[in-house]
Amino acid sequence: MPSYRGKGWILNMQDQVNVRRETFIANYKANINKYKEFAEYILKTATDALDSRQIDIAYATARAKTPESLEKKCKKKLKNGAGVYVDKYTDFRSEIMDLSGVRIVAYVLDDVKQISYIIGELFEILEEHSGNKLDLLGADRIGYLSVHYIVKLKEKSIIVGKENYKGLKCEIQVRTVLEDAWAQIFHDRQYKSELQLTDSEKLMRRTNLLSGNLELLDYQINALVKEYDRLNHVECNKDLKDILGKPVTKQNILSYIIFRFGKKTVFYNYERINRLLKSFGVNVIMDLEAMLKDASCDEKLQAYPAFLTADKMISFLLIISDSNKFFEEEGGSVIVSKESFNFLSEFVDIKKICDKHNVKIENGENGENGGNEE
Repeated sequence: MPSYRGKGWILNMQDQVNVRRETFIANYKANINKYKEFAEYILKTATDALDSRQIDIAYATARAKTPESLEKKCKKKLKNGAGVYVDKYTDFRSEIMDLSGVRIVAYVLDDVKQISYIIGELFEILEEHSGNKLDLLGADRIGYLSVHYIVKLKEKSIIVGKENYKGLKCEIQVRTVLEDAWAQIFHDRQYKSELQLTDSEKLMRRTNLLSGNLELLDYQINALVKEYDRLNHVECNKDLKDILGKPVTKQNILSYIIFRFGKKTVFYNYERINRLLKSFGVNVIMDLEAMLKDASCDEKLQAYPAFLTADKMISFLLIISDSNKFFEEEGGSVIVSKESFNFLSEFVDIKKICDKHNVKIENGENGENGGNEE
């Protein structure tokens, strides 16, 4: 009920929430096409990047949230510490971020890692609202799996005609086909239902057991696929000399990395790396192998904690081989990330080298500007 204060009527707190909710939903309905188009733009940007780097996916979709789903979400209640049900959302514009949504479904877990890396390159990720759903579960629980990101366009990537997308947010979910099958079947039943499944311990236990088996199966499929890829690669390249004698091309380098490290990777900008390799006199894969042996960094590359693109791997070899030549070629276009700095510092005095060539060293995990991140 409205309350009276002074000479005018004002709304109480719950009434204010209700007004904000209705205004928010009405505004969304009036602009739903913009959110749909934004989701489709995010999807095309992501899938074009995946195609260019030869990363296969099972399928991908884009959608704008249905008004019915949004209304249900806006009215969701949670039990507070006193056992009273209260509104989960009260500041709808800042709290609800999945009006636009994209789902990218990969075949295996290793592909999820690569896709996630590329999403980080393409968009600005709102880290505090993103993460692995599995990490949100307790150690004694197994359930809804996927990696999800809340993203928006980077300032520098907003092109003419897309200015109305500035500030919009999109949820990107990245899953394997098995994770997606699980979510499609059980998500609405288990997590969006008004039922309290914890009241049915037997049902919850069966659900967790099945989900746990699914998770183990995903890991086993991933390992099996890697083994098949390794064997198929060996079958196609029985003699290492055959690989080493091949000319430097995009596909030959990727094949060499798979054979040498057992890792499938991608190029971010092959043209740039090809130019650098030519300036270093690297013409055949054997030259890369020699550079790798001289650097004595193969074990460290194998154990690198983050996803390694072919660009970064080769850049590491070139910097260790001749850092002055590398930075004279690249100059101010390079940013050295924290992880790269830690890796290179084991082989060269990277701090001194960066100071000499006025190269930026990032405090965070990744570069923030438009340069090439190493």
